[in-house]
Amino acid sequence: MAGHFFVKEVPHVLKVRIIADFEDRIQIVMDRDEVSRKTAKKNLNTIDNHRKKWTQHLYGISPEDASLYDITLFIRTITVDDAVEIICKILSFNRFKTTEASQAKIEDLYLASQVKVALVDIKHDINVTAENGKITIKTAALLGEEQQIKEKLSAAASDVIGVNEVDVRIQMDNKQSYD
Repeated sequence: MAGHFFVKEVPHVLKVRIIADFEDRIQIVMDRDEVSRKTAKKNLNTIDNHRKKWTQHLYGISPEDASLYDITLFIRTITVDDAVEIICKILSFNRFKTTEASQAKIEDLYLASQVKVALVDIKHDINVTAENGKITIKTAALLGEEQQIKEKLSAAASDVIGVNEVDVRIQMDNKQSYD
């Protein structure tokens, strides 16, 4: 559902948005869930709104932003089989062949995600990037907590296989703690 956000900077990955006709989606939900048209429509609108809010919250972008995709296919006049054929044809272009540089980007994304998973229990509001084994972690901290957080994040990140170097950058949070 949102994998293309994760790999948006990887040039050899084709980002495809497939939109099904809303009326077709309503019919599918009616048949599958044995519900009325009104209920199916309401459920689909709820799901669509939830997905939009989720991606906006998680990634800060709208899933409807056309610039996030290389191609958008609307399944109505073209069939699913047509869409598969179109996607396969595009994937045969040299532009979408894996290169050493694009593979390195994938490996950096993977390492950054492994580090983020390792750090989530320490601090969830972090940004993690990787480049050739060097990890950069950005977060905010309250005055007086920055050194302790920096040490915890650095130690946990260093334990992840593939990490060679850790750079923790802390921005001071202006909020005060009232513990």
